[in-house]
Amino acid sequence: KIECTEVQPQCMSFAWEKPEGNGAPVTSYKLRFTSADKPLATADVVEIPTALEEMTSTYTAYDLEPGTGYHADVMAVNIAGTSNWVAVATAVRTKPMCPVQSTVVRAVGHTAHSVTVTWDEPFHRGAPIERYELRWAKTDYIENAIPQIVLNDNPITGVKKSAVVELPADQRTFTIDSLGPGSRINAEVRAANVVGFGDWSGARDAEYVKTQFETDPLKPLQPKPPAHVTQTARSLVWRMALPHPMGSPVHMIKLRVAIQEPIQDLKEVEIAVPGMDEKCEGFEVVQEVVGLEPGMSYFADCVAYNAVGESPWSEISAFARTDPDRPLKPDPPFSHIQTPHTIDVRWALPYDQGSPIISCDVQCFRSSIDEPVLMEVKEIPHDVLNHTFGDLAAGFSCVFRVRCRNIAGASEWSDLSATFVTKPTRPGVPQNLKMESSSPYTLVVSWDAPADHGAKITEYQLVFSCDHCHLPNDNHLPSHSETRRPLPPITDDPMTGLCLVRVPGSQSYADIPALIPGYTYFGGIRAENAAGASDWGLHDADNPPWPTASTIPDAVKPPEVINVTQTSFSILLFEPYDNGAPISHYRVFWHRVRGPIDDHQDRIAKLRMQQEGKQVDDTPAAMPGVDEVPWIELQLDRDIVNAVAGHLVDNLEPGTTYRVKYDAHNEHGPGEPSIVVQVVTLPGHPDAPIQLRNAMGSPIPPPDAEE
Repeated sequence: KIECTEVQPQCMSFAWEKPEGNGAPVTSYKLRFTSADKPLATADVVEIPTALEEMTSTYTAYDLEPGTGYHADVMAVNIAGTSNWVAVATAVRTKPMCPVQSTVVRAVGHTAHSVTVTWDEPFHRGAPIERYELRWAKTDYIENAIPQIVLNDNPITGVKKSAVVELPADQRTFTIDSLGPGSRINAEVRAANVVGFGDWSGARDAEYVKTQFETDPLKPLQPKPPAHVTQTARSLVWRMALPHPMGSPVHMIKLRVAIQEPIQDLKEVEIAVPGMDEKCEGFEVVQEVVGLEPGMSYFADCVAYNAVGESPWSEISAFARTDPDRPLKPDPPFSHIQTPHTIDVRWALPYDQGSPIISCDVQCFRSSIDEPVLMEVKEIPHDVLNHTFGDLAAGFSCVFRVRCRNIAGASEWSDLSATFVTKPTRPGVPQNLKMESSSPYTLVVSWDAPADHGAKITEYQLVFSCDHCHLPNDNHLPSHSETRRPLPPITDDPMTGLCLVRVPGSQSYADIPALIPGYTYFGGIRAENAAGASDWGLHDADNPPWPTASTIPDAVKPPEVINVTQTSFSILLFEPYDNGAPISHYRVFWHRVRGPIDDHQDRIAKLRMQQEGKQVDDTPAAMPGVDEVPWIELQLDRDIVNAVAGHLVDNLEPGTTYRVKYDAHNEHGPGEPSIVVQVVTLPGHPDAPIQLRNAMGSPIPPPDAEE
């Protein structure tokens, strides 16, 4: 017989008496044990050894489920075999326990001011669940106090403990309300049966385990107005306190700064606020706003941003003023009035940047290609906006710059002004007019360029003549006179008047063409600019007149034939201009061209050709070219030529054509010869016949006749 001897919630003990061995002692037992809802035949068999002297055997089953029915049976074993199974009379139930630890509470809904939680029914462990208890802890961001309490024997900083709520067994959902936006909730639940309460759902392994639930956040509250901290000439530093975040950390502050109230979007600065949590209320952010105007009063407001949106703008702050700064860089000076010796300079005051301008400095520079040269500096009171610089030369180029000063210091110098020039006057007189080189027909003269007196020299007017008396002489006007003096009368012949050569103002030399060799010339020059023409620069003792070089004589006129006979002709020669070197002699050239003898020979030749039956060309014979016949040269002394009325060329043939020309010589050589003149001598009596011949027979030449 087997009986249950002890019952506990998770174990029970069985005992039985030793049976009769029937001639062989019992060596062990086999026991089957399982829950009442399962047959014993399916249970595992446990072999239990026993001693010969033991009369009662026991077995304890552990790790049983509380409140659950179990049954068992046992058999004895000896060397002969096994006995029949003997079972417990009725199933035995373990004692119940309090419910198991509840599962973790979870949220099923939330608003800005409430969280709805739920949980699963835990295992009752042998006794039905009769009720639940729910408790929660929350962080309160509205109150500044941060108490420390103990929840499940674990300290939690920054939370407050609520009252325990008892709920019936059939309610496993509860709404926790009256919360602030963004509040974090830690909720716990436990179940109870007739035995007692199970563990709270958050207490496991002596460690606080929590699941947090959050209410919906809202936009931040309105921040306080920004507070001015410090300033420079172009910046203001503001301090802003973060507002209550309403459940979502403030991640950005936007600051607006403007000159006038109400605030206008003059300057906006976005300030990131990283790493903030829901406890950021009262945390301060400091921001410098740059790019402001010196000496100006500014107002500011701000707005806060969290994940939900934008808070209301703060109230307008008290005004804050930037420090004054040096005046801005002025514009370059300008001038509307210039005289030949003064320039009136004017300027405009720049923005003073918060402090009134007390004076201005003006600099005058001489304009230069490389770098302007400082000439004068003037300090001018703030209420005078012009200054006249005097004692300047005519046509003097100047540039100017200005700076202004207030209590903060002096501004930058302005950029250099445009170049201003005193009014020009007539140029100075060209000096050192001299001849550089000469040829028979040209002269190269040069001069020293005068001062242009403020206006570029546009041209030089060079006059020359063979007679000094023709040169101009009107140097009687003052140099600053604006009277326009005309040129003297101009001719094309330097022998009888005054000739003019215009030279560009960029040159200081001139080529005078088409002159006469061997003549002496006198010259003068003046310069002209926009203000007028200068006085004339004439020859002086250091610069003598200009002679042209001599050269070969001019070409002679054609010879004039004055007397022609059968055997001679006379020609009249003309003396040309010697071009500066006396003529020493003449050369007369002549040659025979064609005459009656040539015609007679042509006729004889044609008769012979006819007799021979050859074709005869009736075209008249051509005259030989000028250079095809050698010239006969005859040299005549100049004095002889001048002493006679003509020159005879004789020993010529009657009725014959001759050509004649001549040239003149000086130390440079022969001049160009005259054109060729053709002369025909007078015809003469015919010659005697050479032979008499019979027209019907052969001719019989005389004994002395040539063939």
